[in-house]
Amino acid sequence: METPDISSSVSFPNMVIKKHSLHGNTLYKLVVIGSLPNGIYGRASYTFQVNAPPTDGACHAKPRVGHVLTTHYKVWCTGWHDPDAPLKYEIIHVQGTLESLLYYGGDAEATVSLPLGDGQNYIINITVRISDRLGAVALFRLQVQVSMKVQLSLYCVVLKFCFVHRCGH
Repeated sequence: METPDISSSVSFPNMVIKKHSLHGNTLYKLVVIGSLPNGIYGRASYTFQVNAPPTDGACHAKPRVGHVLTTHYKVWCTGWHDPDAPLKYEIIHVQGTLESLLYYGGDAEATVSLPLGDGQNYIINITVRISDRLGAVALFRLQVQVSMKVQLSLYCVVLKFCFVHRCGH
C-alpha cells in the first residue's frame, strides 16, 4: 500500500512522514494494520496533535536605510502568540544560501550591525525566526539597505595634502 505522504516502505520497521505533510494544530490518527500469512492480524492506532508555530505577529527594522559600520539597526517583533511559551527569537542575515546569526534569545528586540548590502541597491535580507519551547517556528522576512558612507572630509584632506606636497610626482 503506497501513501504519498509516507516515504518509507511498508516492510520497514519505522515510518517516515514527508516534510510539510502534517499541519500545526491539527489532530491526526495513525492506524497500522499487520497480518501474517496464516490470516492472523493485528491493529494499532495512535492519535496525536501537531504543534503549531507562533502566530499573529510582525517584525520590523529601523532605520530602513543606513550605512555599514556606523548605523545600528533595531529589529523588533510584536504580537506573537503561542501557548507553548517562552518564545525565542533569532535574527539572521541571509545572503543566498548562507546564513549568519546576528542575535538569539528571549528578547523580542535587538540592535545589530550589518555588513554592506548586495547589488546596486545595497539590500540586506533578514529573516527572523520565532520559535516556541517545543521547536515550532514561524518566519518573518525583512529587508534593509546598508550602503557605504562616503567620507568626503577624509577625501578632501588627502587631496589638499597631495596638492600641497605634489603627490604622484
